[in-house]
Amino acid sequence: MIKNKNDITIILSGMSGEGIQFMGNNLCYILYKNNFFFKTFNEIPSEILSPKKDFYDISNFIIRFSNKKIISYENEIDILIVTNYFSLVKNIKNIKKKCIIIADFNNKNNYLLKKNKKILLIIKKNIFLNINSLKYLNIILKKNKIKKISILDKIKNSFLLGILLYILNLKKKKILNFFKKKIKKKKYIYLNYLIFKKGFNLFKKKKKIKKFNIKKNKINKKKYIYKIINGNYGIVLGLISGSKKYNIKIYYSSYPITPATNIYKYFNIYKKICNIKIFNYEDEISSICSSIGASFTGRIGITATSGPGMSLIQESLGLAVILELPLIIINVQRAGPSTGLPTKLEQSDLMQSIYGRHGEAPIPVLAISSIKNSFKISLYAFKIAIEFMTPVIILSDIYISNNLSLLNILEYKKYKNINFKEKNIKLINNENNLFKRNKYYTKKWYLPGYNYKFKKKYNNKEHCIGSLEKNFINDNVSYNNKNHEKMIKIRQKKINSIIKKYNNKFFIFKGYKKGKIIIISWGSTYEIIKESIYYLIKKKYKISLLHLECIYPLNYININKIIDKFKKILILELNNKQLFYIIKYYCNFFKKKLYYFNKIQGIPFNKKEIINNIKKIY
Repeated sequence: MIKNKNDITIILSGMSGEGIQFMGNNLCYILYKNNFFFKTFNEIPSEILSPKKDFYDISNFIIRFSNKKIISYENEIDILIVTNYFSLVKNIKNIKKKCIIIADFNNKNNYLLKKNKKILLIIKKNIFLNINSLKYLNIILKKNKIKKISILDKIKNSFLLGILLYILNLKKKKILNFFKKKIKKKKYIYLNYLIFKKGFNLFKKKKKIKKFNIKKNKINKKKYIYKIINGNYGIVLGLISGSKKYNIKIYYSSYPITPATNIYKYFNIYKKICNIKIFNYEDEISSICSSIGASFTGRIGITATSGPGMSLIQESLGLAVILELPLIIINVQRAGPSTGLPTKLEQSDLMQSIYGRHGEAPIPVLAISSIKNSFKISLYAFKIAIEFMTPVIILSDIYISNNLSLLNILEYKKYKNINFKEKNIKLINNENNLFKRNKYYTKKWYLPGYNYKFKKKYNNKEHCIGSLEKNFINDNVSYNNKNHEKMIKIRQKKINSIIKKYNNKFFIFKGYKKGKIIIISWGSTYEIIKESIYYLIKKKYKISLLHLECIYPLNYININKIIDKFKKILILELNNKQLFYIIKYYCNFFKKKLYYFNKIQGIPFNKKEIINNIKKIY
């Protein structure tokens, strides 16, 4: 058994409904209080628990933590906790070395295990501890004169959490306070603590297992103030920061859809403090139309949705484009088409986000690359929407939205360098500063109820609601064919000019400046690809990574300059080659070979398959 280890990966696995996700979140909180860095990945079934209870009903929560900063969640498994036979079968394939396996099995699970000889051979090579928590739980329930058997599922995880904290050599002092915060019913608080202590002391006397010796991280509180966030929370924090810096209030509307639902909850936390208006609508069409109405009145309209909802709002997005109003659309992608796999990962909405509307309706599309990055991208989306008077689409996905990481709040002081005091960004409430046309957009933010008078040649200017084409000069409805062509080209130039202003802001480059292979990627694949590339660079492979955060408009001039220095190009994405076709169209490859590796299985890439694909074409 390894005594000293500073990078540990744990998998918690059980049937859906057994509280695996809750236990994982609790463990993250304890690690946070003990000053550890961590990354998580949780896998949730897409359907309600079936009567059969088989492999597709398994819920997994993976936690990788360390006393140093880590890149991705994936590493060799050190501890596997399983609550049934199927969760053991699902995860046993990933074990390659001596791993601690804690199985909370009843008689039925033990019977199935004895039948499977292959698993028994693997178990022999690892440290396998088969416990039956019901024995210990029943004793404690009898002592406390509790007869309800239904309570077992609510308290069982505290027993496993106690075992886990003992193995990890973490203190149990603050656990009672933690239970008081997390558990609402008072009668369960002390009961959970008793069961936790029973689990913590289970192997203490028997000494069956050695504890991990992990060095704790000493955090300088002047430089680091960390907060546990998921991607959805990060997006909300970024948008609220933009609201404060611009002094423009937020209106948030949505229809509940997995995995974008909890964005509503996070906005609700700051509702009173930041004067945010929020509303849940009966469908996505009502939601986005109300957000456009809010933008028309001077608040910035924000709405969030996922796959099927993104399809429904496309017509209204066209309205926002022709009105040239600021609007933010958060698309938390999931596997499709239709309802598809609502709790599984896929980058399937890229083409829809860029080209989904009828007519010439260009909208900038930004893609979040990590949980930490969600703050930056949403902040810039806010800035671009206001500055260029345009809707902006933020592409997130279920991996970013559901998983947990740490955000250093003080680190984001650097975003004070963003110029939030530009005169042309303010709402128009002053006749003298009214018609100074900015080179980046054609239209100011004219509020309703005002009639702005210009010189005679400009007549009267006001922002007219409606989906018909507007006149370039005064925003009145126009059927002039030449005016229509002019407006389309001007709106396109406006979106293209985003790249001119933010030339190097929206892509990440890692690795050699010249080499054999350059990998191009986007979205939540960034961390796992980055870790794979660092591994290969140590092995002296001359490779690099170009990760895109702005997919439209694409900075193809800079991309061409970078890829010209490499012989081969490999594009990695979790869809059916959507970015591949975009890059192929925009970029000049000459004699270069273009490769792709895509995956559409509802799960992220792993390091093995990335490394193997790079080695094949190297």
